[in-house]
Amino acid sequence: MLVDISYTIPLDQLPDRIKELLQRDVAPIYNSQKIENNLADVLTALQEEPINSLRVLEGVQKIREDLAFADMRLKNIYSMMSGYQQVLLEQSNPLPPEQAIPEQEAKKDEEG
Repeated sequence: MLVDISYTIPLDQLPDRIKELLQRDVAPIYNSQKIENNLADVLTALQEEPINSLRVLEGVQKIREDLAFADMRLKNIYSMMSGYQQVLLEQSNPLPPEQAIPEQEAKKDEEG
């Protein structure tokens, strides 16, 4: 079972962390022969007489699991990069002081 975790790192380390995740978790799935071999096995099983449906199902499931893991990791990376981009935008276009509402003032407005 996989679980999501959350932790804090310095902003300037995020690009390196994303690169590490891509290289460690995503690239091996697409650069390996694993999916290609599973696909070849499925295609071979489909050509057998009678069709080896159990082998087809097992092969397709293996491919789905590998792609699902890659997709999950890419979703995490997308989320991290979106947050990074948002911070960069906020840093380059800060709100003028008259538009920035201190947190305490916002709470007072909500309460009263």
